[in-house]
Amino acid sequence: MNDLHQALSQISQIHDHLVRTEIYRGLRSIPIAMVGGIAFAAAIFEEAYPEQSPQEFVFFWSVVAVVCFGVAISGGVILLARPSLPFQRTQTLRILRQFLPCLLVGLTVTLAFWKAGEDTFAYLPGLWSLIFCLGSFATTPYLPSGIGWIALGYLIAGIVLLQLAPSGASLSPWAMGITFGGGHFATAAVLYWSLERRENHESR
Repeated sequence: MNDLHQALSQISQIHDHLVRTEIYRGLRSIPIAMVGGIAFAAAIFEEAYPEQSPQEFVFFWSVVAVVCFGVAISGGVILLARPSLPFQRTQTLRILRQFLPCLLVGLTVTLAFWKAGEDTFAYLPGLWSLIFCLGSFATTPYLPSGIGWIALGYLIAGIVLLQLAPSGASLSPWAMGITFGGGHFATAAVLYWSLERRENHESR
Protein backbone atom coordinates (compact mmCIF):
# COMPACT_ATOMS: atom_id res chain seq x y z
CA MET A 1 0.00 0.00 0.00
CA ASN A 2 2.87 2.36 0.83
CA ASP A 3 4.42 1.60 -2.53
CA LEU A 4 1.12 2.50 -4.22
CA HIS A 5 0.90 5.83 -2.39
CA GLN A 6 4.51 6.57 -3.26
CA ALA A 7 3.92 5.75 -6.92
CA LEU A 8 0.82 7.95 -7.04
CA SER A 9 2.75 10.79 -5.38
CA GLN A 10 5.54 10.48 -7.93
CA ILE A 11 3.03 10.50 -10.79
CA SER A 12 1.44 13.64 -9.36
CA GLN A 13 4.85 15.31 -9.08
CA ILE A 14 5.70 14.38 -12.66
CA HIS A 15 2.34 15.76 -13.83
CA ASP A 16 2.92 19.06 -11.99
CA HIS A 17 6.41 19.31 -13.47
CA LEU A 18 5.08 18.75 -16.97
CA VAL A 19 2.39 21.40 -16.48
CA ARG A 20 5.02 23.89 -15.35
CA THR A 21 7.44 23.19 -18.18
CA GLU A 22 5.24 22.35 -21.18
CA ILE A 23 4.50 25.25 -23.52
CA TYR A 24 0.84 26.24 -23.28
CA ARG A 25 -1.04 25.80 -26.55
CA GLY A 26 -4.43 27.26 -25.57
CA LEU A 27 -3.47 30.68 -26.93
CA ARG A 28 -3.78 30.59 -30.71
CA SER A 29 -2.52 33.08 -33.25
CA ILE A 30 -5.87 33.76 -34.96
CA PRO A 31 -7.79 34.93 -31.84
CA ILE A 32 -4.81 37.00 -30.70
CA ALA A 33 -4.48 38.57 -34.16
CA MET A 34 -8.22 39.32 -34.01
CA VAL A 35 -7.60 41.20 -30.76
CA GLY A 36 -4.95 43.26 -32.52
CA GLY A 37 -7.41 43.98 -35.32
CA ILE A 38 -10.07 45.02 -32.81
CA ALA A 39 -7.63 47.43 -31.15
CA PHE A 40 -6.72 49.05 -34.48
CA ALA A 41 -10.38 49.20 -35.52
CA ALA A 42 -11.22 50.82 -32.18
CA ALA A 43 -8.52 53.44 -32.73
CA ILE A 44 -9.87 54.21 -36.21
CA PHE A 45 -13.42 54.44 -34.86
CA GLU A 46 -12.41 56.68 -31.98
CA GLU A 47 -10.38 58.96 -34.23
CA ALA A 48 -13.62 59.83 -36.02
CA TYR A 49 -14.88 61.43 -32.78
CA PRO A 50 -12.16 63.95 -31.82
CA GLU A 51 -14.42 65.73 -29.32
CA GLN A 52 -14.52 62.69 -27.06
CA SER A 53 -14.11 63.48 -23.35
CA PRO A 54 -11.52 61.74 -21.13
CA GLN A 55 -14.33 59.84 -19.40
CA GLU A 56 -15.62 58.57 -22.74
CA PHE A 57 -12.06 57.59 -23.71
CA VAL A 58 -11.61 55.48 -20.56
CA PHE A 59 -15.06 53.90 -20.82
CA PHE A 60 -14.62 53.13 -24.51
CA TRP A 61 -11.26 51.40 -24.08
CA SER A 62 -12.47 49.55 -20.99
CA VAL A 63 -15.28 48.04 -23.07
CA VAL A 64 -12.79 47.23 -25.85
CA ALA A 65 -10.55 45.51 -23.31
CA VAL A 66 -13.40 43.29 -22.08
CA VAL A 67 -14.28 42.27 -25.65
CA CYS A 68 -10.64 41.61 -26.50
CA PHE A 69 -10.12 39.50 -23.39
CA GLY A 70 -13.07 37.32 -24.33
CA VAL A 71 -11.70 36.81 -27.84
CA ALA A 72 -8.15 36.14 -26.63
CA ILE A 73 -9.09 33.39 -24.17
CA SER A 74 -11.54 31.65 -26.49
CA GLY A 75 -9.06 28.85 -27.14
CA GLY A 76 -8.47 28.32 -23.43
CA VAL A 77 -12.21 28.29 -22.71
CA ILE A 78 -12.64 25.52 -25.27
CA LEU A 79 -9.96 23.49 -23.48
CA LEU A 80 -11.66 24.05 -20.12
CA ALA A 81 -14.93 22.79 -21.57
CA ARG A 82 -13.37 19.52 -22.73
CA PRO A 83 -13.03 17.12 -19.79
CA SER A 84 -11.17 14.68 -22.04
CA LEU A 85 -8.12 16.99 -21.92
CA PRO A 86 -7.23 17.17 -18.20
CA PHE A 87 -3.59 18.17 -18.78
CA GLN A 88 -4.56 21.10 -21.00
CA ARG A 89 -7.29 22.12 -18.55
CA THR A 90 -4.74 22.24 -15.73
CA GLN A 91 -2.44 24.36 -17.86
CA THR A 92 -5.26 26.74 -18.75
CA LEU A 93 -6.21 27.22 -15.10
CA ARG A 94 -2.57 27.83 -14.22
CA ILE A 95 -2.24 30.49 -16.92
CA LEU A 96 -5.44 32.18 -15.77
CA ARG A 97 -4.18 32.23 -12.18
CA GLN A 98 -0.96 33.84 -13.34
CA PHE A 99 -2.73 36.52 -15.36
CA LEU A 100 -5.72 37.16 -13.07
CA PRO A 101 -3.84 39.48 -10.65
CA CYS A 102 -2.95 41.71 -13.61
CA LEU A 103 -6.63 42.00 -14.56
CA LEU A 104 -7.71 42.73 -11.00
CA VAL A 105 -5.03 45.39 -10.57
CA GLY A 106 -6.02 46.98 -13.89
CA LEU A 107 -9.67 47.08 -12.85
CA THR A 108 -8.82 48.50 -9.41
CA VAL A 109 -6.55 51.20 -10.82
CA THR A 110 -9.14 52.18 -13.43
CA LEU A 111 -11.90 52.51 -10.85
CA ALA A 112 -9.64 54.49 -8.52
CA PHE A 113 -8.66 56.93 -11.25
CA TRP A 114 -12.30 57.20 -12.35
CA LYS A 115 -13.21 58.35 -8.86
CA ALA A 116 -10.21 60.70 -8.72
CA GLY A 117 -11.45 62.66 -11.74
CA GLU A 118 -10.54 63.27 -15.35
CA ASP A 119 -7.33 65.14 -14.48
CA THR A 120 -5.74 61.76 -13.75
CA PHE A 121 -7.04 59.89 -16.79
CA ALA A 122 -4.05 60.71 -18.99
CA TYR A 123 -1.92 58.40 -16.82
CA LEU A 124 -4.17 55.38 -17.33
CA PRO A 125 -2.91 54.27 -20.79
CA GLY A 126 0.66 54.11 -19.48
CA LEU A 127 -0.42 52.26 -16.34
CA TRP A 128 -2.52 49.84 -18.39
CA SER A 129 0.51 49.03 -20.52
CA LEU A 130 2.75 48.53 -17.48
CA ILE A 131 0.16 46.31 -15.77
CA PHE A 132 -0.28 44.26 -18.94
CA CYS A 133 3.51 44.00 -19.10
CA LEU A 134 3.57 42.43 -15.62
CA GLY A 135 0.83 39.97 -16.60
CA SER A 136 2.74 39.04 -19.74
CA PHE A 137 5.98 38.48 -17.82
CA ALA A 138 4.08 36.30 -15.32
CA THR A 139 2.99 33.94 -18.09
CA THR A 140 6.31 33.77 -19.97
CA PRO A 141 7.38 30.47 -18.34
CA TYR A 142 4.43 28.78 -20.05
CA LEU A 143 4.58 30.50 -23.45
CA PRO A 144 7.17 30.70 -26.27
CA SER A 145 10.31 32.64 -25.36
CA GLY A 146 9.52 35.47 -27.77
CA ILE A 147 6.64 36.56 -25.51
CA GLY A 148 9.22 37.95 -23.09
CA TRP A 149 10.36 40.47 -25.72
CA ILE A 150 6.77 41.53 -26.30
CA ALA A 151 6.31 42.01 -22.55
CA LEU A 152 9.40 44.22 -22.64
CA GLY A 153 7.74 46.18 -25.45
CA TYR A 154 4.74 46.82 -23.21
CA LEU A 155 7.11 48.04 -20.52
CA ILE A 156 8.76 50.53 -22.89
CA ALA A 157 5.38 51.65 -24.24
CA GLY A 158 4.10 52.20 -20.70
CA ILE A 159 7.08 54.36 -19.82
CA VAL A 160 6.65 56.42 -22.99
CA LEU A 161 2.91 56.86 -22.39
CA LEU A 162 3.53 58.04 -18.83
CA GLN A 163 5.97 60.62 -20.16
CA LEU A 164 3.31 61.80 -22.60
CA ALA A 165 0.60 61.96 -19.93
CA PRO A 166 1.18 65.54 -18.71
CA SER A 167 0.56 66.84 -22.24
CA GLY A 168 -2.53 64.65 -22.69
CA ALA A 169 -1.00 62.95 -25.74
CA SER A 170 -1.40 59.56 -24.07
CA LEU A 171 -5.16 59.87 -24.60
CA SER A 172 -4.70 59.67 -28.36
CA PRO A 173 -6.60 56.77 -29.97
CA TRP A 174 -3.43 55.60 -31.67
CA ALA A 175 -1.50 55.55 -28.40
CA MET A 176 -3.80 52.70 -27.42
CA GLY A 177 -4.15 51.22 -30.91
CA ILE A 178 -0.43 50.97 -31.56
CA THR A 179 0.45 49.78 -28.05
CA PHE A 180 -2.12 47.02 -27.70
CA GLY A 181 -2.93 46.36 -31.36
CA GLY A 182 0.73 46.13 -32.29
CA GLY A 183 1.51 44.08 -29.19
CA HIS A 184 -1.15 41.52 -29.98
CA PHE A 185 -0.16 41.26 -33.64
CA ALA A 186 3.42 40.61 -32.49
CA THR A 187 2.15 37.99 -30.02
CA ALA A 188 0.15 36.29 -32.77
CA ALA A 189 3.26 36.17 -34.95
CA VAL A 190 5.30 34.57 -32.14
CA LEU A 191 2.59 31.99 -31.44
CA TYR A 192 2.30 31.05 -35.09
CA TRP A 193 6.04 30.92 -35.76
CA SER A 194 6.99 29.11 -32.55
CA LEU A 195 4.06 26.71 -32.18
CA GLU A 196 1.53 26.46 -34.96
CA ARG A 197 3.94 26.45 -37.89
CA ARG A 198 5.82 23.60 -36.22
CA GLU A 199 2.58 21.75 -35.49
CA ASN A 200 1.49 22.06 -39.13
CA HIS A 201 4.88 20.80 -40.29
CA GLU A 202 4.82 17.81 -37.92
CA SER A 203 1.28 16.84 -38.97
CA ARG A 204 2.31 16.43 -42.59
